[in-house]
Amino acid sequence: MKFWPIVRACWCLIALSGCAQFGGTGVTAPATLRPEDLVALERQAGAAYDQQDWTTSEQHFIALTKAAPASVESWFKLGNIYARTNRYALAVRAYGEVVVRDARHSRAWHNMGVIQLRQAAQSFAELEKYALHDDPLAVRGAELEHAIDQLLAPESDAAAH
Repeated sequence: MKFWPIVRACWCLIALSGCAQFGGTGVTAPATLRPEDLVALERQAGAAYDQQDWTTSEQHFIALTKAAPASVESWFKLGNIYARTNRYALAVRAYGEVVVRDARHSRAWHNMGVIQLRQAAQSFAELEKYALHDDPLAVRGAELEHAIDQLLAPESDAAAH
């Protein structure tokens, strides 16, 4: 398929433009970590993630993605953290990092799609809030928002798995 190189190039550009966003927590990772330090950081990140300590796990997974940018699982967990903390644009970027590295990562594609649907629902809610009362697009936007809500209802918490 000829479009995959274009998709990957776009994700790379997005990733490069978003690096400052991911690094915005003040966490720094040494340019090189000893293997034992990397393993310890992975354990700390996983423990914080399992305890749903999103702030700590975010900091650790950001450090891991800086120290080992090829780590698909670190990017995926970072996307999940952003999804669970309702930072949808960052979640989409993190999941994008996953699929650039592993285009067959179905959970990342799934979660990215769910998050993008949530973003669309938010846009339609804003349309309804700000559109004039007699604007036919306000009615259509409300219908679409409802349809997305119904579509996602069984998913309740699936986006962060």
